[in-house]
Amino acid sequence: MTSWPEYALRVEALQRADSRLAANPDDVEAHFDRGRLLSELGRPEEARAAYFEVIKRSPAHFGALNNLGGVLHAGGFRTAARSAYAEAVARILDAARRMLVERVSQHPVNEICAD
Repeated sequence: MTSWPEYALRVEALQRADSRLAANPDDVEAHFDRGRLLSELGRPEEARAAYFEVIKRSPAHFGALNNLGGVLHAGGFRTAARSAYAEAVARILDAARRMLVERVSQHPVNEICAD
């Protein structure tokens, strides 16, 4: 359980995220922050909806997929949670693969293997 000051800080942060969304409804990170804060405030249904908004706008957002898995798991939706976790891992691996391919393509093999 969180203390009253911690709870109040989360409520204030949630209000800021809501203000950001009022100004820009497509702000992916505001939706993500909202999901995290709602989860921390014990509002899992709203957190789930916020994470779905993130994924709708940014399907490769592995943080939202991972956190969605946590919310689903805590709510007893084990199969859906496993799917969300698996998708998060797949997105992380894909991002790592793309990063490695990009870095390797920037350096010829003879540069990498040179002493």
